Amino acid sequence: MSVNVYLKEAIRQEEGFEVEQKTGGKPVRNWEQTTFKGTGLSGTEGRLHLCLGYLDDMIPEALLPFVTDVSFHGCFPLQPRRETGIYRDEEQFGDAVVRLEVNSSNYFLRATGTKLGEVRKLHDAIRAGTVRPAESWEQPQQSRPVDELEAELVASRRDLERERNECFRLRDELSEERARITSVRKVAEALGGQEWPICFKKTVMNKLIQTLAVT
Repeated sequence: MSVNVYLKEAIRQEEGFEVEQKTGGKPVRNWEQTTFKGTGLSGTEGRLHLCLGYLDDMIPEALLPFVTDVSFHGCFPLQPRRETGIYRDEEQFGDAVVRLEVNSSNYFLRATGTKLGEVRKLHDAIRAGTVRPAESWEQPQQSRPVDELEAELVASRRDLERERNECFRLRDELSEERARITSVRKVAEALGGQEWPICFKKTVMNKLIQTLAVT
C-alpha cells in the first residue's frame, strides 16, 4: 500500500521547512532529510510529498494548507468479485478517481484526488461493492479493425451495384409491359370500331378487357 500526499512548492519558503544532510548506513551513504515542523517529507529533488502507511492515517494539521492532491495504490483479493474499470462520481466522491484492474493474482487499485477523505470514501465503496464503474472495462469492444470495415464497405458497394442493376432490369420490363398494354388497348379500340354483329363484338371486347385487367 502506498499513500502519497503532495504538497505545494511554496512550503519550501515557510518557516519550519528544513533540509538536513545525513550520513549513515552500511555501506555509508549521504542523503538529505526533509522535514516540516518535525514531519518527515519525501521528494527533496522532485515533487514534495508526505508518505502515509494507510488510507485511515491523518494528514498532520500543519501540512493541510499546502496539500494539492493525493494518490494511492494498493491490492486486494479477487473475491468477492469487483468490476474492473474507472470509478468516479462527483456527487458522492468529489474529484476522486479510481482505476481498478487485475494483476497476476489480485485486484490492483490506483486512486487520485484532491482530498484524502474523498479518495478513502471511494476506495471503501469499491471494496464494499456499493458502487459501479463509470467506465467499465468488461464490455464488448465497440470499435472494429480497419481491414474488417474496408471489407464490409467493398461488400456493401457490390450489393448496391447488384441492386442498381436489378432496378434497371425491372424498369426495362415495366416499359415493355406498358408497351404491350398499349398495343392491346389499340387492338381493342380497332376491333371496337369494326361493323361486327353486336354479340360477337361484345365477346371480343370483354376478352380484351379481361386480358388488360389481368396484365
